[in-house]
Amino acid sequence: MRPSLPVLLFSLALALAQPRFPQKTITVDGETATIVRDDFGVPHISAPSERALFYANGYAVAEDRLWQLERYRRDATGRMAEIEGKTSLERDREVRRRMYTRDEIERLWDSADPGVKLAFQAYADGINARLQEGNLPAEFTKRSLTPDAWSVLDSVAIGVVMAHRFGSGGGGEVNNLKTLRKLKQKFGNEKARTIFNDLYWRNDPRAPTTIAAEDMAAPAWSQATPGEANWKLADLRLSDAALERAESRAAQREILAANERLGLPTRWGSYAIVLAPGKSVTGNPILIGGPQMGFATPQIAHEVHLSGPGLNAIGMGFAGMPGVLIGHNPDLAWTTTSGIDDLVDVFAEKLDPQNKHRYQFKGEWKEMACRVETILVRGAEPEKLEVCRTVHGPVIEWDEPAGVAYTLAAAFRGKELETMRAILGFNRARTIQEFAQGASLIWLSHNFFVATRTGDIGYWHCSRPPLRNPQYDPRLPLPGTGESEWQGFIPFEQMPQVINPQRGYLVNWNNKPAPWWPNFDAPVWGEIFRIHRIEQLIQARPKLTFEQARAILVDIGVNDPTADYLKPYILRALEPVTASNAAARRIADVLAAWDNHAEDDSVAKSIFDNWVRAVREVIWREDLRDVFSRSDFDRVLQPSAILHILEGADSGVPLNYDALHGKKPGEAITQAMVLTIAEMQKKEPNPYRWGYRQSSIDFKPLPPIPSTNRGTYIQIVELARPQFRAVSILPPGQSEDPASPHFGDQRELAGYWKFKPMRLSFPD
Repeated sequence: MRPSLPVLLFSLALALAQPRFPQKTITVDGETATIVRDDFGVPHISAPSERALFYANGYAVAEDRLWQLERYRRDATGRMAEIEGKTSLERDREVRRRMYTRDEIERLWDSADPGVKLAFQAYADGINARLQEGNLPAEFTKRSLTPDAWSVLDSVAIGVVMAHRFGSGGGGEVNNLKTLRKLKQKFGNEKARTIFNDLYWRNDPRAPTTIAAEDMAAPAWSQATPGEANWKLADLRLSDAALERAESRAAQREILAANERLGLPTRWGSYAIVLAPGKSVTGNPILIGGPQMGFATPQIAHEVHLSGPGLNAIGMGFAGMPGVLIGHNPDLAWTTTSGIDDLVDVFAEKLDPQNKHRYQFKGEWKEMACRVETILVRGAEPEKLEVCRTVHGPVIEWDEPAGVAYTLAAAFRGKELETMRAILGFNRARTIQEFAQGASLIWLSHNFFVATRTGDIGYWHCSRPPLRNPQYDPRLPLPGTGESEWQGFIPFEQMPQVINPQRGYLVNWNNKPAPWWPNFDAPVWGEIFRIHRIEQLIQARPKLTFEQARAILVDIGVNDPTADYLKPYILRALEPVTASNAAARRIADVLAAWDNHAEDDSVAKSIFDNWVRAVREVIWREDLRDVFSRSDFDRVLQPSAILHILEGADSGVPLNYDALHGKKPGEAITQAMVLTIAEMQKKEPNPYRWGYRQSSIDFKPLPPIPSTNRGTYIQIVELARPQFRAVSILPPGQSEDPASPHFGDQRELAGYWKFKPMRLSFPD
């Protein structure tokens, strides 16, 4: 029997009355918070009070990422070996050496801003509400693990480790000392000094910058020329093995390698593009943020929309930390990139020959503060680890025969939660001035960018680098005996920053912030830098549309910036031989036709990559093969160092050492090309099979997508009126549960460079 028309109409009305999107209400101290999930599972949360809002924030994240939360707190406290076994033991040792004790974390919490405390406590309570419901992810059952209640100290520890991982910089002094010692042993003092200064340049005036010279005058401190009082360290009888271990620990190599394997946060990068109204076709500012933090399943970040008293923000967050870290509210949009400042110095402590736990400081022998950590190991006996600290920081390595211990001093130590205070302020900020006040709180090395509805754009290179004693070279370890102590910190007002730059846009890809800003312990900024392609594409048009700004991301994802700079030198060097040599002519034609993009089957890309490796060998291998390991050889002799040599006297960093030994640059280029072709023919005689193979971004157990140099999370916001035009993407999906429809629903979108809506309104 068919249902009657009234019954059908009633059923239809009932269906229409049902909310299209999943909703949940949570009672918090008598108040009701509502969580509505959109088409991609992103929680849109509303609440009548801050406490209820952040409580629901913690609850919603725990719904999506409960196992990730557990792993993050273990990552932050050096407890991964408890669930992963011996494979994570060394990374836990490194975390215990470098990070804070529970008591220190508690002191950080005690001194935190009241607003931060409210958000963190409510967030922790929300996670615990989800834990109390049971029905835990399968990973807990698989390991027979019952999670402890979530503590605010867990969130503080995660905040600290994320701050260190993405906002720290420096610590390269031991590696530089290792290089200088080998150079001295091979070439003697003067030649070693010349080569060292050529390879570890202090400032490249041609390195692309985020702000132009007219945006901000150089402060007095930036003009100082450092001395060499600490160069004598290279003459001590230091242990090569101890130097290697100290260098590895200063660079967090074991932590990063283990985290890569475990799908935990590892990388720092990120790009940002901000167009002022004058560079936009619509007259609306446009902001693009693309934090690059590596890729994993689930992703390192999640998305959330928070709406409560004085707060309405949507964007990206980290599991374990409340609020929106990168996103937009009704008045402005913001993003961040890592600043890569030198905020960490290695000190060489002088040890008491009779007692390695005593060190000399300002004419006195001082006792180190030492403790014993117990590391639990799944399937093995617990391990005891001695951890010691001096006035400078934790000991990362001992060289007892030489009477030296290496310690790490961090300029931001104890200031990490100020970054969270600033970010929670960004969630609420309405003007560029309010945003700038938040930026002034940040001691970690971050570049922050903002665009406002009223048309302002701004940039702040945040951190507080130490003001070092000018008698000492910041590229090498400092003596810990007291004479090389820091002399304060660079004031926020003297850090690179600009509001409404004259050229009408801001771009950054972890590049040099200002023309006068120096390299400190390592030459990270040179003339060849990936930002230049973004500027090229912006400058190619007087104004850009939303779609044209978005297209920049596709282009830069496969652009080869090294080819943009070095390929012209190859073509000029091959010109004299192309008339008489058919093979050289074909190579020149292939390279000339190439658009400098790394796409599948590109023969030119393969030839160029192999040539870069070969030209390093031609220029430096004879002189430096005994100085650098293979990995250091490729890392230190970066493309800008090659360019400095090819430019000769015209270089922005003219070299004092003749690395070519009298040869002309063109000879080195052609010699490297001959070696390149011979090596490629040896591996594959048919040149048509020399095509470049693009790698993949792995989202196991999901299929991969083609690898491009893209943001882990990407947001594009046009600050239009009355409503922003905003999109985002965070592959593979919001949920960590393979059974969830939101486990991988953004993966395919990302593979095709598609985006999803990013709205401050609630789904209905």
